[in-house]
Parts: sequence; C-alpha cells; structure tokens
Amino acid sequence: MKGNFLSAVGAASSIVGAVIGAGFVTGAEIVRFFSGTFLLPACALLFIVLTVFFFSMLYLGGLYGGLNRLNLRVSGGFSRLLNGLISVCSFVTLSGMCAGIDALFSSFSGVDERIPVLSAVFLVISAFICKRGIGGVQKFNSVLVPLMVGFIAAACAGGDVTLRFTGRQKIFSVIIYASMNCFLSAPVIVDSGRGKSLAVDLAAAIAAAFTISACAYLIMNKISRGSGTDEDLPLLSSFGGSRVFSAAFALVTAAGILTTLVSSHYALLKETAKSPVKHALNAIIAVLTLAFSRLGFYEIVSYAYPVIGVIGLLYVGFLTVYSSRRLFFADGYLFDKRNERVHSRREKAQRKRCGVNEVQFENLPAVNDKVAQPRA
Repeated sequence: MKGNFLSAVGAASSIVGAVIGAGFVTGAEIVRFFSGTFLLPACALLFIVLTVFFFSMLYLGGLYGGLNRLNLRVSGGFSRLLNGLISVCSFVTLSGMCAGIDALFSSFSGVDERIPVLSAVFLVISAFICKRGIGGVQKFNSVLVPLMVGFIAAACAGGDVTLRFTGRQKIFSVIIYASMNCFLSAPVIVDSGRGKSLAVDLAAAIAAAFTISACAYLIMNKISRGSGTDEDLPLLSSFGGSRVFSAAFALVTAAGILTTLVSSHYALLKETAKSPVKHALNAIIAVLTLAFSRLGFYEIVSYAYPVIGVIGLLYVGFLTVYSSRRLFFADGYLFDKRNERVHSRREKAQRKRCGVNEVQFENLPAVNDKVAQPRA
C-alpha cells in the first residue's frame, strides 16, 4: 500500500513539475489561454480533460513500456517521424525555459539576458538529474513541486472571488492548453506509467490534474482582481512592489523553470542515450539550445506554443481514443477475464471437433474382422 502511494506521488509530481513552468507560475500562460472564460467552469473543464489525458497516457505507458514503444505501436512506420516531432517540440520548450531563466536572472542582477549564465548552469544540473532516468526526474520533482504549489496557495488564496476574466470568450483554448502541456510532457508522463497498476495510474492522474487546475484557479483569481493582465509578469504585477514577495516569486519561478527544463531535457537525452557518441550529441543539443534561446522567452512562447497546442490535441486525442479501445472494448484490460473464459470454451469446442472431417476409413476400428469401405 505504501509503495503504491509513493509511486502515485512520484508520478503525479513529475507530471505537475513538467506542466508548472515559468509561463504558469508568472501567470503569462494563464492570461493567454484563459482570458474570457468563467473561472470555475474553465478549471472544472481543465481538471476533467487533464485527468482523462493523463490517465490515458499513464495507462499506455504501462502497457507498452515507454513512449518509443507506444509510438511504434500506434504509428508503425511513422514512429520515427513522430518521435522526431516530439523531440523538436521538447527542444523548443527547453530553449524557452533557458531564455526564461536568463531573463529572470537579468531582471535581478542587471546582467545582459543575452549572456547565457544561469541557463548553462541549469542545463548541467538537468543533465545530472536526467542521467538517473525517470526515477531521478520523479524524485527531483517530488521535492520542488510541493514548494511551488505551497507558494501559489499561500500567495494567491483569500480575497474576493472573481468569476470571470475580462476579454472575449474562448473556452476551447482551455482544451488546447491541456493538449499542449500533455504533448510537451508526453515523454515524462508516458514513462511514468511503466510498471504501475491501473489504480496507481488513476490516482496519479487525478492528483496531478487537481493540483494543476486548483493552482490555475488561484492564479487566475488573483490576477483578475488586479490590473496585471496586460503585463509580462501578470501575477507579480498583481502584488505591487513588495520586495519580499518579489524575491520569493523569483525563486519559485526559477524552480518552475527548472522542473519544466528537466522534463524537456529528459526527452532529448533519452533519444541519445543508446548512441555511441551520446556525449557529443548531448553537447551539441546544449549549444543549440543556448543559441536558440537567444530569441527570447516571450517570442518562443507566443509563436510556438499555440501551434504545439493544436498538434498536441491531435496526438493526445488519438491516444485517448486508442486507450479507451484497449480498456473497454474487444481486447481491453477490463474484459480480459471474460474474454479468457469465452476463448477457453471456443478452444475446447475446437479440440472436440478437431480432425472429424479428416478421419480415414482404414483408421476406423474393424467390426467382425471387416473394415468399412466407402460407397462407390
């Protein structure tokens, strides 16, 4: 029982850590995707969609043993193309997180954000964590995620409840947001499902979806009560110029960047793990990431994330349908016992009838020393 609980906590933490990055903690993603929605219905929808998506991906990860095998199963000869697309999107996210941490460091230190000081350090830390596989990612996120969630709850709880953001209605963007994050976090989510039972998968999916949805609601509610929806850092702007909060906010944002950076880095390093020149490839990935991140955090997020959201909706939606067929229909897990009984009866009947039409007359027992002969 204790092992299942810790397993569910580890999986849920890895998922939450992959989703709650710089854009989430600062409120920039929240404003972009949730403006114009009613807060409670939007968060309820987010919780339902994320639970279904997370559970489907965890279940398939346990069924096939990882993302690469899953993609090979569902896409056949196109699996390399699909893995490549996921790697490109992970690279974009990794670059965005590097740009974000350099921009954050620049705002407090005065160092030009075009100089990749802290991002290079974060890449080294990330490589060290990812070297230990999905278990290392889960343990790392199990430490940082509670701190981030606790900060969001303490900073944003209380006050009047605002029912709606200003802006035009765009409830469909909530689904795009969920799809985008599931697609970007696919390597971590699917690999987290390896070796786990359905009960653990469901518990981890519900816990992760609830945590993300609750934090989104708290951040949305806090921002909507202020005037920071048009700022680059909406949540920080909603608190005014508090130095104490600004320092704490910077630390939590850095933690959010690091957890998402680790998740994206894990996807790329996993692809190079079996290569004889993996160290050279990993060094090339780091250099290209630092170079691409010079485009800037908000430029990368603004242009790349909506496109990734649409791709994610197609991919994760297909996985959800595929997992539903596996669970509830012909060869599904929930019907294995029933199918086993049905197939055993069919096999017994076949064995009883086996060879009836192939019996030869000379093989029949003799009656009165005579063997029956076929009619002419």
